[in-house]
Amino acid sequence: MISPYARHRVSHVHSSMASIIKTFDLIFGLPWLNQYDAAATDLSDLFSATPDFTPFDALPSDTRIFDPAKVREPGLEMQARPSEPLDDPETIRREMRERDEEREK
Repeated sequence: MISPYARHRVSHVHSSMASIIKTFDLIFGLPWLNQYDAAATDLSDLFSATPDFTPFDALPSDTRIFDPAKVREPGLEMQARPSEPLDDPETIRREMRERDEEREK
């Protein structure tokens, strides 16, 4: 996490997606959405009240661990045909005509 308010250490507190939602709820004073939000740990362990504006150097990804060039999305091996624009008036008219013709049969 990159922020002047982020603590520069490893947090050993369990956090999950519900922790993010609970943190938003706490910040904005909202009630919990469900029991998972209510029981979740908030992210306060990751933040400090005092900002630290010390510059930092971003490190590049270690390609031994993660190489973006080798990422494969499952199911995307197939060639997808480009879709027609959703707001194209001609496409809408053609589809409406085809629907009307099907109804008349």
